[in-house]
This record gives sequence, C-alpha cells and structure tokens, in this order.
Amino acid sequence: MRNRMPSGWLGCIHCAVSCTTLMLLFSYWSGSTVVIWNLDAVAKFLMLAGFYLSWMGLFYSIYLIGAGYQTGATQRWYWWIRSQPPRRVFITRSIYGILRHPIYLSFLGLIWFTPRMSLDHAVLTLTWSAYIFFGSILKDKRLLHYVGAPYRKYAARVAGFPGIKFGLLSKWPESSSGHEQPTMQAAPTSHQQLPAEACKP
Repeated sequence: MRNRMPSGWLGCIHCAVSCTTLMLLFSYWSGSTVVIWNLDAVAKFLMLAGFYLSWMGLFYSIYLIGAGYQTGATQRWYWWIRSQPPRRVFITRSIYGILRHPIYLSFLGLIWFTPRMSLDHAVLTLTWSAYIFFGSILKDKRLLHYVGAPYRKYAARVAGFPGIKFGLLSKWPESSSGHEQPTMQAAPTSHQQLPAEACKP
C-alpha cells in the first residue's frame, strides 16, 4: 500500500478505518446475559473514576507525542503543501518518564474499568489486552530500530508498564542481547528526532 498511495494519506486512512471499525463494533455488538461482576456504591464510583482517569491519561499521552501524528493530520497537511513533515521528537519527559507505553495503559484502563462486566465484555477485554501487550512489544522493537542506543538506555531506566519486573515489557538490562540493534537506519542525533513512522500506535 505504501508504494501505491501517497504517504500523507496512510495515517488518515489508518485512523479512519480504526474509528469506523470501533463504531461498527459498538453499534452491532450483542451482549451476553451472563454477568461476571456488577458493582454499586463505592466500588462502582471507583471503577468509573478509573475509567475517566484513563480517558484523561489517553488524551494527555497523545498530546505529549503529537495528536496530529496519531490521527495522520500532520502527514496529510504536509503532503497537501508538498513539504516534508518535521521529524518527531522522542519524548521521555512527564508520564513517559514513568512508563514507556502510557497510551496502551490508558486503553487497558478503558476496557477494564467498568462497573458491570458481562461474559462477552470479558472475552473482548481479554482479547484486546493480549493485543495491547503484544503491540507494546512490537512498538519497543520499532523504536529500538529507529532510535538505537538512546532507546535502549531509556528502556533500561523505564519499564513498559508499572509493576512489571520481568519479561520484554520490564526494564531492559543495558547489556541485554535479547533486543536487536538497529540495522536499516542510523540512530538519530542528540535531539532524538524520529520519522513519522516510528511512533505509530
């Protein structure tokens, strides 16, 4: 598809297809009558608080790394004016100094923090959780490829998700050989700038 379509359209199409798919899923989903939990009172309030905090975390994380890149609007604009989009800055401040994947963690909060969990909701939640964890590992590999040694040092200092003490989403040993060095592109300058493709969700 990259060879047949202008690069400025790819991000917009990816965002539009994702949103359309979710809208169709929400519109035509048929719920199960089997309920795993149905909370009320304080427990319900805490669940809803976690849900809305997840929305806040999602928007804040996207704001830090550039909403225009996440939606494809930035690439589309620079394609329209026939200019190269600026290279993205590798963000390690604020919430990205606490965990490597705050956007994915926010999505986990959105699907798990619910006062009523039915069987179908649980199946969907478990499936998306597996997808998010697998996607986080792939994103680490992509960023290691584009950023190189600075990302390895960052991953050695910051875990992928809070509380993970082992595995690919924990803090990386700096001398670990389990993560390949970048091979196709040299690491960016000290400003740690990235091409648009590096930080796709």
